[in-house]
Order: sequence, then structure tokens, then C-alpha cells
Amino acid sequence: MPPEHTVISLDFKTANFIGQNALRILEEMGKEANIVVMDNRRNPLVYLMMDKPKDYTRGLAYKKADQSAATGKRTSTMNELVRTEQMTPGHFGFGDQELVPFGGGVPIYDDEGNQPRSHRHQRAG
Repeated sequence: MPPEHTVISLDFKTANFIGQNALRILEEMGKEANIVVMDNRRNPLVYLMMDKPKDYTRGLAYKKADQSAATGKRTSTMNELVRTEQMTPGHFGFGDQELVPFGGGVPIYDDEGNQPRSHRHQRAG
């Protein structure tokens, strides 16, 4: 696992490049989706929508991006760890109903492989 103290952040240009490449790959695969790129502080920088994604996928795209940015893991990897009872959602700082059980969320790393884990903030109310 990369060191937690490493700080990287994305600028809009880099985030847009990442999003546009994800869009190109999905088009090549013949899939429709929404794409959200977040920085390591879990701020959304880019939102891209393809022509015909399902309505529910917008919120799901944000949740996948947030979860991957917060944990530094793919959503599919986290789902597998929870499904096989190796870890709980709480281990990642998520409630049982917050963990996204679908693949597609991918953390972003710099050239040295650094992607810090952000800490979940307590929600008010």
C-alpha cells in the first residue's frame, strides 16, 4: 500500500485527460456510463456523461469515485474483500449501506504509485 502521508492532487487539465480517456475506453467497449474524476481530497473535478447512460448511474458514478478516492482501492476490490468477509465496510470508513458493491471505481496514482488515503469525515445529523 502506498504511504498515507504522500500528497498528490490533480488539476483540471489532468483530471479531464483521465476522464476523456475513460470515455474513449468505454466507447471502444460499446458501454454507456457517467464518469467522475475526483482529486485525493475527494473533490469532484470532472463529470462526463455519455449519450444514453441509465438515470441512476450519475449518483453511482459519484459514489464510486468518492469511495476509490477515499480508500485508494478499486470498488471491485473492496466489494470482494467485504463479500469474502476479509474486511468490513467500517474498515474502509463506510457504513454498511454506503459501500458501493459494483466495479468501476478506480483510484488515481501518480507516476511513483502514490495515492494517499483520505479520512472520512463525520456527517452532521
